[in-house]
Amino acid sequence: MTLVELEIGTRQWSELRCGCGQSGAHLADELLRLARREDEDPHGALGLAGHAFSDVVLFEPAPAVVGVALAALADRPSAVSRARFLDLLLSLVAGEGTAEEVAREGRDLEEESIAACRNGLWLLYAEVFAGESADLATRAFEVLTVIEDDRGRLERACDVAGDAIAWYAKPPYQEL
Repeated sequence: MTLVELEIGTRQWSELRCGCGQSGAHLADELLRLARREDEDPHGALGLAGHAFSDVVLFEPAPAVVGVALAALADRPSAVSRARFLDLLLSLVAGEGTAEEVAREGRDLEEESIAACRNGLWLLYAEVFAGESADLATRAFEVLTVIEDDRGRLERACDVAGDAIAWYAKPPYQEL
Protein backbone atom coordinates (compact mmCIF):
# COMPACT_ATOMS: atom_id res chain seq x y z
CA MET A 1 0.00 0.00 0.00
CA THR A 2 1.27 3.45 -0.85
CA LEU A 3 0.87 6.56 1.25
CA VAL A 4 -1.55 7.89 -1.37
CA GLU A 5 -3.74 4.80 -1.03
CA LEU A 6 -3.58 5.11 2.75
CA GLU A 7 -4.66 8.77 2.64
CA ILE A 8 -7.38 8.16 0.08
CA GLY A 9 -8.75 5.41 2.33
CA THR A 10 -9.11 7.81 5.28
CA ARG A 11 -11.80 9.87 3.54
CA GLN A 12 -15.46 9.35 2.85
CA TRP A 13 -15.25 10.70 -0.69
CA SER A 14 -18.90 9.93 -1.49
CA GLU A 15 -19.96 12.32 1.28
CA LEU A 16 -18.15 15.26 -0.32
CA ARG A 17 -19.93 17.48 -2.83
CA CYS A 18 -17.69 17.68 -5.87
CA GLY A 19 -17.37 20.86 -7.92
CA CYS A 20 -18.75 18.99 -10.92
CA GLY A 21 -22.06 18.51 -9.12
CA GLN A 22 -21.65 14.81 -8.39
CA SER A 23 -20.57 13.20 -5.14
CA GLY A 24 -16.82 13.18 -4.62
CA ALA A 25 -16.71 9.36 -4.94
CA HIS A 26 -15.03 9.53 -8.35
CA LEU A 27 -12.18 11.65 -6.96
CA ALA A 28 -10.56 8.75 -5.10
CA ASP A 29 -9.98 6.85 -8.36
CA GLU A 30 -8.88 10.01 -10.18
CA LEU A 31 -6.33 10.87 -7.48
CA LEU A 32 -4.98 7.33 -7.46
CA ARG A 33 -4.63 7.39 -11.26
CA LEU A 34 -2.88 10.74 -11.03
CA ALA A 35 -0.41 9.44 -8.45
CA ARG A 36 0.41 6.38 -10.56
CA ARG A 37 0.77 8.25 -13.83
CA GLU A 38 4.33 8.81 -14.96
CA ASP A 39 3.69 10.59 -18.26
CA GLU A 40 5.51 13.75 -19.23
CA ASP A 41 2.65 16.17 -18.56
CA PRO A 42 3.58 17.99 -15.33
CA HIS A 43 0.27 19.85 -15.41
CA GLY A 44 -1.85 16.72 -15.36
CA ALA A 45 -3.09 17.48 -11.84
CA LEU A 46 -4.87 20.50 -13.18
CA GLY A 47 -7.36 18.00 -14.59
CA LEU A 48 -8.91 18.21 -11.12
CA ALA A 49 -10.07 21.72 -11.97
CA GLY A 50 -13.83 21.75 -11.74
CA HIS A 51 -13.75 19.07 -9.05
CA ALA A 52 -11.60 20.36 -6.14
CA PHE A 53 -11.11 23.88 -7.49
CA SER A 54 -12.01 26.08 -10.44
CA ASP A 55 -9.82 29.04 -11.27
CA VAL A 56 -9.56 30.57 -7.79
CA VAL A 57 -12.66 29.02 -6.20
CA LEU A 58 -12.36 25.96 -3.95
CA PHE A 59 -14.90 23.17 -3.69
CA GLU A 60 -15.67 20.92 -0.73
CA PRO A 61 -13.12 18.18 -1.61
CA ALA A 62 -10.20 20.68 -1.60
CA PRO A 63 -8.85 20.00 1.94
CA ALA A 64 -9.06 16.23 1.42
CA VAL A 65 -7.24 16.53 -1.92
CA VAL A 66 -4.48 18.51 -0.16
CA GLY A 67 -3.90 15.50 2.10
CA VAL A 68 -3.62 13.17 -0.87
CA ALA A 69 -1.21 15.53 -2.67
CA LEU A 70 1.04 15.62 0.42
CA ALA A 71 0.94 11.83 0.67
CA ALA A 72 1.93 11.64 -2.99
CA LEU A 73 4.93 13.90 -2.34
CA ALA A 74 5.93 11.78 0.66
CA ASP A 75 5.90 8.69 -1.59
CA ARG A 76 8.74 10.38 -3.56
CA PRO A 77 7.42 9.74 -7.06
CA SER A 78 9.14 10.91 -10.23
CA ALA A 79 10.01 14.58 -10.73
CA VAL A 80 7.12 14.91 -13.19
CA SER A 81 4.67 13.56 -10.62
CA ARG A 82 6.05 15.79 -7.87
CA ALA A 83 5.71 18.84 -10.14
CA ARG A 84 2.12 17.79 -10.84
CA PHE A 85 1.26 17.54 -7.13
CA LEU A 86 3.08 20.76 -6.22
CA ASP A 87 1.03 22.59 -8.86
CA LEU A 88 -2.10 21.03 -7.45
CA LEU A 89 -1.17 22.13 -3.92
CA LEU A 90 -0.54 25.68 -5.08
CA SER A 91 -3.94 25.79 -6.80
CA LEU A 92 -5.61 24.52 -3.64
CA VAL A 93 -3.89 26.77 -1.09
CA ALA A 94 -4.07 29.87 -3.27
CA GLY A 95 -7.79 29.41 -3.96
CA GLU A 96 -10.64 30.94 -2.04
CA GLY A 97 -13.80 29.53 -0.61
CA THR A 98 -17.04 31.20 -1.53
CA ALA A 99 -19.16 33.29 0.81
CA GLU A 100 -22.10 30.99 0.12
CA GLU A 101 -20.06 27.95 1.23
CA VAL A 102 -19.24 29.68 4.51
CA ALA A 103 -22.87 30.73 4.95
CA ARG A 104 -24.27 27.33 4.00
CA GLU A 105 -21.92 25.10 5.99
CA GLY A 106 -19.93 27.46 8.20
CA ARG A 107 -16.75 26.24 6.49
CA ASP A 108 -13.79 28.22 5.26
CA LEU A 109 -12.31 25.98 2.58
CA GLU A 110 -9.38 28.32 2.05
CA GLU A 111 -8.32 28.10 5.70
CA GLU A 112 -9.02 24.36 5.85
CA SER A 113 -6.85 23.77 2.77
CA ILE A 114 -4.00 25.90 4.10
CA ALA A 115 -4.19 24.18 7.50
CA ALA A 116 -4.13 20.76 5.82
CA CYS A 117 -1.12 21.78 3.75
CA ARG A 118 0.75 22.96 6.83
CA ASN A 119 0.83 19.30 7.87
CA GLY A 120 3.35 18.85 5.05
CA LEU A 121 5.45 21.91 5.77
CA TRP A 122 8.68 19.93 6.11
CA LEU A 123 8.00 17.94 2.95
CA LEU A 124 7.89 21.23 1.08
CA TYR A 125 11.08 22.53 2.68
CA ALA A 126 12.75 19.21 1.87
CA GLU A 127 11.77 19.69 -1.78
CA VAL A 128 13.25 23.20 -1.76
CA PHE A 129 16.58 21.87 -0.48
CA ALA A 130 16.65 18.51 -2.30
CA GLY A 131 18.83 19.96 -5.04
CA GLU A 132 17.07 17.96 -7.72
CA SER A 133 15.87 20.90 -9.81
CA ALA A 134 15.21 24.60 -9.56
CA ASP A 135 11.77 23.95 -11.03
CA LEU A 136 10.70 21.64 -8.19
CA ALA A 137 12.35 23.85 -5.54
CA THR A 138 10.55 26.89 -6.90
CA ARG A 139 7.16 25.16 -7.01
CA ALA A 140 7.56 23.99 -3.41
CA PHE A 141 8.72 27.44 -2.33
CA GLU A 142 5.68 29.04 -3.95
CA VAL A 143 3.41 26.82 -1.86
CA LEU A 144 5.42 27.75 1.24
CA THR A 145 4.92 31.46 0.58
CA VAL A 146 1.19 30.88 1.02
CA ILE A 147 1.15 28.52 4.01
CA GLU A 148 4.21 29.38 6.12
CA ASP A 149 3.37 31.40 9.24
CA ASP A 150 7.01 31.87 10.23
CA ARG A 151 8.09 34.51 7.73
CA GLY A 152 11.58 34.67 9.22
CA ARG A 153 12.09 30.96 8.48
CA LEU A 154 10.74 31.46 4.96
CA GLU A 155 13.14 34.36 4.31
CA ARG A 156 16.05 32.35 5.74
CA ALA A 157 15.14 29.40 3.52
CA CYS A 158 15.08 31.68 0.51
CA ASP A 159 18.53 33.04 1.38
CA VAL A 160 20.02 29.59 1.99
CA ALA A 161 18.44 28.05 -1.12
CA GLY A 162 19.91 30.79 -3.30
CA ASP A 163 19.75 29.93 -6.99
CA ALA A 164 17.79 26.75 -6.30
CA ILE A 165 14.72 29.00 -6.32
CA ALA A 166 13.87 30.86 -9.53
CA TRP A 167 14.15 34.64 -9.40
CA TYR A 168 10.40 35.20 -9.87
CA ALA A 169 9.52 33.36 -6.64
CA LYS A 170 11.93 35.38 -4.48
CA PRO A 171 11.30 38.58 -2.51
CA PRO A 172 9.82 41.04 -2.55
CA TYR A 173 6.84 38.87 -1.66
CA GLN A 174 3.39 40.21 -2.27
CA GLU A 175 2.19 39.42 1.26
CA LEU A 176 5.40 38.83 3.21
